[in-house]
Amino acid sequence: VLSGMNEESHIEENLKIASEANPNSLTDTELNLVKRAEQK
Repeated sequence: VLSGMNEESHIEENLKIASEANPNSLTDTELNLVKRAEQK
């Protein structure tokens, strides 16, 4: 999946979100979205 980050503030925001994430915390809807993106 491409991130689309093109400014340093985007990178900082993504790092903050990633640092607060927990394993297996995606919902079924989010997992399905990732699966659909993988197929494209």
